[in-house]
Amino acid sequence: MQLHSKRLPKSERYAPSLRAARQTFAEIEPLSVWYGGLSKSYSFDHRCRSLPTLSGSILASITVSRQLTSICEFYPISRDNYSDVAGESFEDLVLPKMRSWVLEQLAKPLTAILGHEQLIVEYSRSKHYFHELRFL
Repeated sequence: MQLHSKRLPKSERYAPSLRAARQTFAEIEPLSVWYGGLSKSYSFDHRCRSLPTLSGSILASITVSRQLTSICEFYPISRDNYSDVAGESFEDLVLPKMRSWVLEQLAKPLTAILGHEQLIVEYSRSKHYFHELRFL
């Protein structure tokens, strides 16, 4: 796993700590984890045809390509909109689900992956929601 991090102003935070992500994804070799490095906010890939309806903030996305490489991105959120309790919930419940999902995708044979598989984590109304996308 490769870990890349970008510092934030004190008014913003990432959902999980660097330590939690490092512990969760440590042994997954073809994974790059980015904390705000690639982009400041999530945007749908232009190749994605069926978009989910989102009402909250996107906290994380993890994408597995057909070459079985993967990128996990964490996006900043205002500290006013995301409490420490929500962050603990993310680390305890969401990160293990993300880990299971990426390991499941990486275990597929090359012929089973037609394009890119993506998992998005949304935070809305004090709950975390998961959305799965596929695109070529």
